Amino acid sequence: MKKNTVLSIVILIGILCYFSISVLADCPADPVPDPNAPANTLYSDLWVSAGGNSFTSMSSTTTQNRSTCYMRLRWFKFEYYSDCVMPSGNYIYSRLYTLALSQASNYASFSGSTSPGNYNYSYKAGYGSTNQSYKLKTNSSYSVTGYEVKFDWSANPHP
Repeated sequence: MKKNTVLSIVILIGILCYFSISVLADCPADPVPDPNAPANTLYSDLWVSAGGNSFTSMSSTTTQNRSTCYMRLRWFKFEYYSDCVMPSGNYIYSRLYTLALSQASNYASFSGSTSPGNYNYSYKAGYGSTNQSYKLKTNSSYSVTGYEVKFDWSANPHP
């Protein structure tokens, strides 16, 4: 092989490794410590079957009257796709529900994983009062396969 061809291959491999590592670094399966995480933050792992939805088993409770709640998509994996690769043009949705299964918050829609931070979404009228408990519900617009998903979320907003 020519010297330029070998050099080109080495550079290409380096670039691919760099982007692979960058993508993985932005998509941690384990929670990244967030010193500003809201009170009662939960770290939930869910499996959602193709075309279905899933609720968390644990609930988060408001510490005072709130107008917003926190939902962060930390990690996901669709069957037959790599970690944190969203099938083109699709979304993962989440929202909070009361324990009696009434929708309490507006939808959050994610086209990729997010870093710790201010991902606050509004409560619907009549929800978010002190000491109310909520569960998170998720589904996706991609209904061909199931997926695993990890959320950081709280009934309280991120500061």
